[in-house]
This record gives sequence, structure tokens and C-alpha cells, in this order.
Amino acid sequence: MSRVYSNFKRIDLSLFLSPHVLLADATLNIPQRISASIQVIDVYLEILPLLTRKINLNNARIQQSDLNIMRPKPAPGDSAPASPEAVGDLLRNVSAAFFALPVFKIPKLA
Repeated sequence: MSRVYSNFKRIDLSLFLSPHVLLADATLNIPQRISASIQVIDVYLEILPLLTRKINLNNARIQQSDLNIMRPKPAPGDSAPASPEAVGDLLRNVSAAFFALPVFKIPKLA
């Protein structure tokens, strides 16, 4: 399993009128797989699941994103470059990388 590195310059949390989290200048790096940079991520959460310590997204807005997906290097001894991936394979790889991210759980308050 690959290590996941993330960073952001600012985080804003708002609970009223609608709970949401804003991350500014965020970066994500999964070495040899994906690197991404996003100027603004604004995520709106559903209220009721928060009461049971679950996070359900209601809406997400991403501004000025840059996503780089690295293709695997050819095996030693292979002279031909790897063939391009089909779109379905590419989407499966991206999904697998995001599902490999750590799960966020809301801590108990008491």
C-alpha cells in the first residue's frame, strides 16, 4: 500500500447554516500513482449523519484543479513502452487510489 501525503494552507469549518469545510491550496500525493493540487475544495455535509458520527457529502465544489496520474514504468527488459490504458482502467485506478486514503472518523466528544 502506498503512503498518502496531503497538505493545505488553510482550512475553514462552518457549522451554521449548513455544515461545510473549505480547504485552500490543497495538495495530494500518492507516490508513483497520483499527484493533485487544488486551489479551493468546498465540501458541504449532511447534518443528520453528523449526529451519529458519520460523514455524508451533500455537495462538493472544486476550483482550479490539476491532476496528474502516473503510468507504471515498463518491466525491466521490456523494450516497448507500455500501451495506453483504456479509460475504464484509468478510472478504476483513480478510484482505487482515492479509496486507499485514510478514513476520517469524528472523535467522541465525551
